[in-house]
Amino acid sequence: MAVIVVFGLPGTGKSFLAQRLSDTLQVPYFNTDIVREQAQKKGNYTAEDKQRIYENMLDLAEDALRHHTHVVIDGTFSKKPYRNLVTRLAKNMKQTVVWIRTEADDAVVRERVSHQREHSEADYQVYQKIKATFEETDFPYLALDSGKLTVEQMIQQSLPYMHD
Repeated sequence: MAVIVVFGLPGTGKSFLAQRLSDTLQVPYFNTDIVREQAQKKGNYTAEDKQRIYENMLDLAEDALRHHTHVVIDGTFSKKPYRNLVTRLAKNMKQTVVWIRTEADDAVVRERVSHQREHSEADYQVYQKIKATFEETDFPYLALDSGKLTVEQMIQQSLPYMHD
């Protein structure tokens, strides 16, 4: 059983991968942008709002883990406190955490965020701001370049990594 976290900067393909991974595994999928919409908090990005959104998403994931072997969680997880919430959830639920980070060149991201995306409000300026303040990780993760790999290739690399 595992909590599968797809994380990274806006526009790097994390939601696209996370949704497809969820479909492939037939497990619940949770996304910070969707949780923010459901909480009617679009446009609210204070530290307190972000913390609350991550907490709400992980509460939903915890409920789902009572009935499923895996869940897929999707968010930037740009700060250590948000990552610690996942670690705490996994420990409480006696789960492992699988971290998958999506990446892409700036030019690829610029093109992607120039178009309206279903749930994300992030544009290139937001991408640059988060990139400048992104706290690097101190744990192993699978890095996938969504600008160079197809979603099928990313899934093919993710599945064995989840079982290592």
